[in-house]
Amino acid sequence: MAEAYEKGRAVFQRGIMDRRARYKNLVPNPFKSKTSSYREWERGFNAAYFEQRERVHSDEQKVRKEASKRSRAVLQKQSKNNKK
Repeated sequence: MAEAYEKGRAVFQRGIMDRRARYKNLVPNPFKSKTSSYREWERGFNAAYFEQRERVHSDEQKVRKEASKRSRAVLQKQSKNNKK
């Protein structure tokens, strides 16, 4: 079962593409539905997805904080120049 979990994580993390697909798609779950291996593969894929999503979200928060600090500094400079 751990092998199916790791395969699901690897598909998402490495972006393994389905060669047979008409469009660019990630490899679908290779296990039969309603089996424990199927569920473990899905669990691994979803775990990797949500870890990536959390990383992106935290990076976006950092960028927003830095941008707001810079814009506040610019606004303060402008208000000081306008007062003179």
